[in-house]
Amino acid sequence: MTKSTRRRSPPKPTAQSAAAKLGELGVAVPQVVTHRMTRMALAGPSLSVRDQQEFVGMVVEKPVAFTQAWVAMMGEAVQLQGQLSAGLLGSLITHPLAGQGEHVAQFMTHLVEGPMRVVDKGLHPIHSKAVDNARRLGQARRKRR
Repeated sequence: MTKSTRRRSPPKPTAQSAAAKLGELGVAVPQVVTHRMTRMALAGPSLSVRDQQEFVGMVVEKPVAFTQAWVAMMGEAVQLQGQLSAGLLGSLITHPLAGQGEHVAQFMTHLVEGPMRVVDKGLHPIHSKAVDNARRLGQARRKRR
């Protein structure tokens, strides 16, 4: 593979990227809750078709997003477990004086970065849904003005 055709790997999840996602969630979630609670209060007992669709979507999206998060976290955790097992097994099989540093470094990299990958995979579906809702509901509010 030449340098120009090489695929770029996605950036590694870091504590900063998880913190940024949590910060964005901290802004998006109150916006969505405020919009929806206001909409419920203004709708009263008789809901329009648009309100019914929004409220049904509101109830359905949560279990879907959390299920996607748990499945993604489980998949990443299983992959991490395999990487850690292979690293540990590799360090046990090699001769104690030959090539130990590489196995230990690789094992420690997986041990340190792995949990952050699991967290990042779990945050992604929830983060994307909340931010998309905030964007969508914010645009709906601007159109009505």
